[in-house]
Amino acid sequence: MTVKNINKKTSQKSILWITDPWNTLDHPNDTTLRLIEESLICGHKNFWCDVKSIRIENAEVKLNAFQVLSLGTSRIADEIQLGQPKSWSPEKFTHICYRTDPPVDHAYLLPLQILNLKLRDHKKVKMINSIETLFSANEKMEGLALHKLFPMSVVSSEHEHLMRFCQREGTTVLKPLFQAQSKGVKVLDSKKLTTREIEGYLRSETQNFQVPVILQRFLPGILKGEQRLWYVRGQLVGLARKRPKSGQAVINMDEGGTLVTTTLNVRETKAAKQIGAYLKKQKIDWAAVDLIDGYVTDFNFTSPGLIPLMEKVTGKNLAAKIISVFR
Repeated sequence: MTVKNINKKTSQKSILWITDPWNTLDHPNDTTLRLIEESLICGHKNFWCDVKSIRIENAEVKLNAFQVLSLGTSRIADEIQLGQPKSWSPEKFTHICYRTDPPVDHAYLLPLQILNLKLRDHKKVKMINSIETLFSANEKMEGLALHKLFPMSVVSSEHEHLMRFCQREGTTVLKPLFQAQSKGVKVLDSKKLTTREIEGYLRSETQNFQVPVILQRFLPGILKGEQRLWYVRGQLVGLARKRPKSGQAVINMDEGGTLVTTTLNVRETKAAKQIGAYLKKQKIDWAAVDLIDGYVTDFNFTSPGLIPLMEKVTGKNLAAKIISVFR
């Protein structure tokens, strides 16, 4: 997929893409590389950086970056051409896209803090998404700001509050607050699990009732899948349905989950508009949001993905719309 009519008024940008180490990427299906591909078509200079190279050296914030010269015809690793690595200061780029995958732990947050030391006084460098968003907004809890669109939930580390919610609801969904891609997600069904087994899961995920987790009301619509909505500055640019493996209530795209085309019903359309207005108000540039039965179950603004697969199933060039933020 390519854009044939390049906007001639678009000025060339110098864009740094920060991801997990190169050998951990699924290159043909990686959203970041797909966005770089579209950015190259638009004539921007693109650079790639391993998050681990971000450092303070001789009292200066530095990182190693490779210019992306070509991604070949299919973005497979052997076809991608990178320039020689060079030590850079982060303020040398017009845009920086920090797209390392969760967990949002020290390995994720500390490089951001290092970048912030340099960038907080350089207003001409645009971070996508902003450092403020990546620091302060939690992807599992952000839906609470949308009030009635957030399913009945409890966020706590205390045994009493968590167990009371489980007993009241009967079936709940347990999620760590710092993970993604369904990691650590468990359905706690009181008809299938004993009280001791449920307590065991809660004890494990809360690290002996020390770390908060989120418990949500089980939404039956998950058996048919969840809607993945992709936004750019509050505008809905693409959607698809993630379906779980047959017989499962947790979607894992790496373990049998599938993606299909979808449409929004009246309730979902209303929810999508409310989500877009909220993202625009919060000045969140890129976000993917998941809906089940019209309820917001997940935000993703650390490294919203699935674009190559969504493009494949929808036949639409979504990457071109997403990189419009550089214009």
